[in-house]
Amino acid sequence: MENINKLTEILALCVPQLDPSPLRAAPPASTDRSDVLAWFANHLEQQGLLAYEEWKEYFGHVPALQSLSGIDFAGYDDGFIVSLIEDVDFPDAETAYTLQYELPFLEHINSILQPQGLRLVDLLPFENAYIFCVKDDEDQLRQLSKCLQAFDMDINERSAMNQQQAMARLGALLGNG
Repeated sequence: MENINKLTEILALCVPQLDPSPLRAAPPASTDRSDVLAWFANHLEQQGLLAYEEWKEYFGHVPALQSLSGIDFAGYDDGFIVSLIEDVDFPDAETAYTLQYELPFLEHINSILQPQGLRLVDLLPFENAYIFCVKDDEDQLRQLSKCLQAFDMDINERSAMNQQQAMARLGALLGNG
């Protein structure tokens, strides 16, 4: 359980407003990825620090996370990314389907969070998103990544992208850039 203790410690450093006491008090049943994921997700959800989203139903809204509650998102357009693909004629159904997993929704939100020293990340390698907020600290994120890798997980770091960068990313995804 040493790896669980390390993960708990780095989560306490990385995740704003996280109380690590419940994680320490009730460790996962085993160190199998499924048990660690359930432990991680349950504890963070109970503290309002994790949002589970199905990518096929996620269209760029700001996740309801306690750590984001005091941030002004008045200038954020949650429909911006979707507006960029509304009139795209996809070459095939597979491209349209897989694109949903690569759209820079969280990266665009992170452009608002960057001045606050925060960013949204999600866990890999899962089909759907386990989204949580972390401090925007590269060293801490490397440590978190390393701790998660012990359980065959990782984070998708989701670097900030303003509207121009998001448009360029989408162009590249569609083969236009």
